[in-house]
Amino acid sequence: PHANPLHRSESTLFKIDHLLIAVDHLASAKQQYESYGFNVAYGGTEKSALNALIFLKDGTAIELVGKDRFPMRYRILNWLRLTMLFG
Repeated sequence: PHANPLHRSESTLFKIDHLLIAVDHLASAKQQYESYGFNVAYGGTEKSALNALIFLKDGTAIELVGKDRFPMRYRILNWLRLTMLFG
Protein backbone atom coordinates (compact mmCIF):
# COMPACT_ATOMS: atom_id res chain seq x y z
CA PRO A 1 0.00 0.00 0.00
CA HIS A 2 1.13 3.52 -0.84
CA ALA A 3 1.07 6.29 1.72
CA ASN A 4 -1.16 9.25 0.96
CA PRO A 5 1.25 12.16 0.24
CA LEU A 6 -1.38 14.67 1.41
CA HIS A 7 -1.97 12.95 4.74
CA ARG A 8 -0.72 15.18 7.52
CA SER A 9 1.95 13.56 9.63
CA GLU A 10 4.52 14.85 12.08
CA SER A 11 6.30 16.64 9.24
CA THR A 12 4.28 18.83 6.93
CA LEU A 13 4.96 18.45 3.21
CA PHE A 14 4.06 22.02 2.39
CA LYS A 15 2.87 25.20 4.06
CA ILE A 16 1.03 28.15 2.59
CA ASP A 17 3.08 31.28 3.16
CA HIS A 18 0.50 33.82 2.01
CA LEU A 19 -2.60 34.19 -0.10
CA LEU A 20 -3.25 37.09 -2.45
CA ILE A 21 -6.76 38.44 -2.81
CA ALA A 22 -7.34 41.14 -5.42
CA VAL A 23 -9.97 43.61 -4.25
CA ASP A 24 -11.63 46.46 -6.15
CA HIS A 25 -11.25 49.02 -3.36
CA LEU A 26 -8.58 48.50 -0.70
CA ALA A 27 -10.01 50.71 2.06
CA SER A 28 -13.46 49.10 1.76
CA ALA A 29 -11.99 45.60 1.78
CA LYS A 30 -9.91 46.47 4.86
CA GLN A 31 -13.04 47.63 6.69
CA GLN A 32 -14.96 44.54 5.59
CA TYR A 33 -12.29 42.11 6.86
CA GLU A 34 -12.04 44.07 10.11
CA SER A 35 -15.82 43.65 10.52
CA TYR A 36 -15.20 39.87 10.30
CA GLY A 37 -12.87 40.19 13.30
CA PHE A 38 -9.49 40.23 11.55
CA ASN A 39 -6.70 42.66 12.43
CA VAL A 40 -5.78 44.29 9.13
CA ALA A 41 -2.76 46.56 8.60
CA TYR A 42 -1.90 48.61 5.56
CA GLY A 43 1.41 47.67 3.92
CA GLY A 44 2.54 51.30 4.15
CA THR A 45 0.77 54.53 4.97
CA GLU A 46 -3.00 54.49 4.51
CA LYS A 47 -2.77 56.85 1.55
CA SER A 48 0.17 55.20 -0.28
CA ALA A 49 -0.31 51.48 0.50
CA LEU A 50 -0.94 49.12 -2.41
CA ASN A 51 -1.97 46.33 -0.08
CA ALA A 52 -3.22 45.42 3.38
CA LEU A 53 -2.10 42.42 5.41
CA ILE A 54 -3.81 39.97 7.75
CA PHE A 55 -1.50 37.71 9.76
CA LEU A 56 -2.96 34.43 11.01
CA LYS A 57 -1.80 32.61 14.16
CA ASP A 58 0.12 29.97 12.17
CA GLY A 59 2.19 32.65 10.41
CA THR A 60 0.23 32.58 7.16
CA ALA A 61 -0.58 36.00 5.74
CA ILE A 62 -3.53 37.10 3.65
CA GLU A 63 -2.61 39.98 1.37
CA LEU A 64 -5.39 42.19 0.08
CA VAL A 65 -4.19 43.90 -3.10
CA GLY A 66 -6.19 46.96 -4.11
CA LYS A 67 -6.89 47.25 -7.83
CA ASP A 68 -7.78 50.88 -7.17
CA ARG A 69 -4.23 51.52 -5.95
CA PHE A 70 -2.50 50.64 -9.20
CA PRO A 71 -4.98 51.14 -12.04
CA MET A 72 -2.37 51.51 -14.84
CA ARG A 73 -0.65 48.25 -13.91
CA TYR A 74 -4.01 46.52 -13.70
CA ARG A 75 -5.01 47.82 -17.16
CA ILE A 76 -1.77 46.43 -18.60
CA LEU A 77 -2.42 43.04 -16.97
CA ASN A 78 -5.97 43.14 -18.30
CA TRP A 79 -4.69 43.94 -21.80
CA LEU A 80 -2.32 40.98 -21.54
CA ARG A 81 -5.27 38.89 -20.29
CA LEU A 82 -3.42 38.11 -17.06
CA THR A 83 -6.00 39.58 -14.67
CA MET A 84 -7.65 36.16 -14.34
CA LEU A 85 -4.63 35.32 -12.16
CA PHE A 86 -5.49 38.16 -9.78
CA GLY A 87 -9.28 38.06 -9.69
